[in-house]
Amino acid sequence: MQTPTVPGNFSLAEVPWLLTARCRRIMSTMRSSMAMACVVLGLSMGGLSDAAAAMMVSGVISIDTVWSAAQSPVTVQGDVTVDQDATLTVEPGVEVRMAANASFTLNRGAVVAVGTVDKPIVISSAIAAPAPGSWGQWRFRQGTRSAQTRLEHVRIEYGSGVVIEKSSPTLDRVSINHHRGPAIEMDLESSPSGQSLSAAGNTLNAIVVPSGIVRGQVLWGLVGIPYLVREGLVEIGQPSLTIEPELLNVGAGTLTPMRVVLDAAAPAGGRLIALSSSSSDAVKVPATVTVAEGSSSAGFEVRALGFTSALLSASHPELGSARAQVNVVSLPALQLDPSIWSMALGMPYGITVRLPAAAPAGGIPIQLRAEPSGIFQLPAGITVPAGQSQVQFVVQGLAHGSARISAQAQGLRAASVDVETSRMTLILLPHELRASVPIVVGDAREASVALSHRAPLGGLTVRIASEAPNVVGVSPAELVVAEGDYASVGKAMLQAKAKGQARVQLSAANSQDGYANVTVRSPTVLRWGYVDSQSAVVLGHQLRSVGGLWIERTVDGEPDYSAENLSVELRCVSSAVCEVPSTLTIPSGRASVEVTAIGVGLGVSEIEAKAAGVQATKIGVHVVEPTFKFADRYGTPWSGHRYMGLRQDLSLCFSVPAAHDHVRFFTDKPWSIDFDLSDQNPAGVVSGIYAQSSGGSSAAQSTISPGMGCSSPLFVGEASQMGRYRVNASSAGIRLAQSAVQRIHADRELSLGAACSDCIQFSVVKGFHADIAVRTLHLGDYEDAPETLTLKLRCVDASICSVPAEITIPSGTSPWTPVRLPVLGLQEGTTTIEASVPGSQRYPEVYSVAVSVAPPVWTFSSDDDTLTVPVGQSSYSQVCIGKWDGRSYATAPVSVSVASSKPEVLRPSVRTLSLAEGDSCVGVDLLGIATGKARVSFEAPGLTPAVIAVEVLP
Repeated sequence: MQTPTVPGNFSLAEVPWLLTARCRRIMSTMRSSMAMACVVLGLSMGGLSDAAAAMMVSGVISIDTVWSAAQSPVTVQGDVTVDQDATLTVEPGVEVRMAANASFTLNRGAVVAVGTVDKPIVISSAIAAPAPGSWGQWRFRQGTRSAQTRLEHVRIEYGSGVVIEKSSPTLDRVSINHHRGPAIEMDLESSPSGQSLSAAGNTLNAIVVPSGIVRGQVLWGLVGIPYLVREGLVEIGQPSLTIEPELLNVGAGTLTPMRVVLDAAAPAGGRLIALSSSSSDAVKVPATVTVAEGSSSAGFEVRALGFTSALLSASHPELGSARAQVNVVSLPALQLDPSIWSMALGMPYGITVRLPAAAPAGGIPIQLRAEPSGIFQLPAGITVPAGQSQVQFVVQGLAHGSARISAQAQGLRAASVDVETSRMTLILLPHELRASVPIVVGDAREASVALSHRAPLGGLTVRIASEAPNVVGVSPAELVVAEGDYASVGKAMLQAKAKGQARVQLSAANSQDGYANVTVRSPTVLRWGYVDSQSAVVLGHQLRSVGGLWIERTVDGEPDYSAENLSVELRCVSSAVCEVPSTLTIPSGRASVEVTAIGVGLGVSEIEAKAAGVQATKIGVHVVEPTFKFADRYGTPWSGHRYMGLRQDLSLCFSVPAAHDHVRFFTDKPWSIDFDLSDQNPAGVVSGIYAQSSGGSSAAQSTISPGMGCSSPLFVGEASQMGRYRVNASSAGIRLAQSAVQRIHADRELSLGAACSDCIQFSVVKGFHADIAVRTLHLGDYEDAPETLTLKLRCVDASICSVPAEITIPSGTSPWTPVRLPVLGLQEGTTTIEASVPGSQRYPEVYSVAVSVAPPVWTFSSDDDTLTVPVGQSSYSQVCIGKWDGRSYATAPVSVSVASSKPEVLRPSVRTLSLAEGDSCVGVDLLGIATGKARVSFEAPGLTPAVIAVEVLP
């Protein structure tokens, strides 16, 4: 038989199965319980094309609406949907223009579009030069009221075809022309009917149906356009093996469940079903799936990787084969919207499933799951009710970890979200409470609760309690963190009742308890501080004092280094006597701040300090007239000693009687000071007063500037010879001060002092020797000896000490390795040793040093007069001639005897020691024999014995 042709660029030979051919085969094998009319009507086909339009109507039509001829043309833009059981009536002659990419969906309701031969209804593109596919599809969905939905004398052009899904509209005298794709697509559950249909210029001038199984009563009643099975078989009745669903639209990149279904339960050992995909690169399935014994179905997952269509096959040697169509398309997507991504273990949280549009009649079932299992508890599925676009389900963490929660529904792209769950931790705020920042007795502190996760559905009630309510009271006993919040809005008050510590505990169901150790301390007390703990502040009249006075915050008598600033208010009780800053701040982390004060007028008053919540405290003030002192440029008072060749720094500084040396005084106004020389001996011994340390012109006037305590420096000139003089200071003709006598010395001199570098005074033990170091100086600084010097020496009181009559200092001798002068102590007492260099022009003076002769005693090298020694171990003990700052040495060997009061407890390593010539100290090891106490004595001729107490420990 010749293969019939179908107009529209393809022949029926290119179509795998036509319904007419397949029906004869299927009908011969139908079960007797099944009955169905298998009708093929209309074989005329034609080309298909596209159309497009502009927009005047958009969105959802939710009430009964009429598109009248007077409103024509009606422009549709975007996705227009009839929903909520509305009826759209289109009058004869109306032209509906579809904008680019516009579409029309009858989701729930009816469309009545009945034209006439003279006034047909035209649905076409709004584009001036339309082409196939210029707009989308005209779609009838499951919510269509089929009995009321009728299209007659309608021409539909230049779109992407008509789609019929689970509905049965009536289409009479409808022309479908120039569409991209088939003229009509329908599923195996729809029963549309109609007469005199035509199709021309479409990609397929046919009614395309998918392969699959027809399980109920359906009618293929559209006459005029042929039905076409694009690929695979259409079977009627329930076969032994099927794949459900038979037609599946999935999104790319998704994993979608399907299942194989048997007509009877699997026997012992189950049924192993082989699976395959006609496009295994784009649509993947497992190679096999097993239907367990006693079960009639088993699930498997389809992984869609790319946009395509694939035929899935399932086969078994005894049951035959089954097929299903999977189309990988750009599906509208489900959305999972968890309000919380991190959930507390054991607590309920909500996740919302959102649809791209409102659910049709009967709702949309959603399948839910979590992977891996065991982390979260959630329902296996939920249904979005008809007319709604979202629904919430509840999840609850079962075990610590994370999982991917996914939702999927037929015809929609699946959605998933990663959620983690862990134990809720409770936190007490503010942070200072957890950091143990103390609260003062009597104070109240606000506290709130924070959570490590957002609060679950219904919120979280947190109990707050003090383990020592007599120290810290808490009210109220509970705080609520609202659903979805991290912290409570309400506050609890922590009342500090008594000094001590209290643990404030937080607890809630399924939560890790939180706590804070709250410290309550005594109140802050302000305390004045003044140098050397003097009880009153001494100020100079009209002078500002700096240093020596401070205000301190304390707690229980100790400095308080709080982490908060403390503002302190200050005032002089009598503003006529003194003046202080009105406020000072003790900074965070410090206990005190310095206070400056001004002596306003002579007299006595007090300075008061107070702070918020802190008791006031006072310190006495005595304002006196200042005096003046002569000093160098650094403020160091004159010593009365200067050199011929070096100018002397000259400054006049304020000095306040009875004020501590550490307190500095400054003026707030300038003082002009005049200087002059007097009492020069011989006359004119110094050349004058100068403005510079060398050279320059003479100057006799200087100024104590505001903010300074001394005048800017001048310089008393060089001296022509040794002598003496005084300096006078006056202001506005009034003498302010006269210096002490200033003695002029030669530029070079000798220094005599103790040989040890840290000895203040020189001393020697009676009957023994000690050394004096002799060094050369130039202008007060050490220098190498400029020439060989022969010194004549004597003890002023020869009965107390003895020295060599003469020593020599070689030229170039360093002051760091000086010549040593041996001194012998003859009798206890004090005297002076004098040295001179007869005939020397450089060293014309007599130089001296005080000498003290000390009693002849042993001293221990350490300050301790007791010693401990473990049994079986030893400890070294050393005795010396004289104290540490006046060691003397022997000029001949000295025999020292050592004895223990209890040899059975403590024993010296030797009984007799020898102090060598030139040595000052001698020592011995003391060995612990048994536990107990003993005394060890050191004796030598001419020296008082030394005794040390020793305890021998176990």
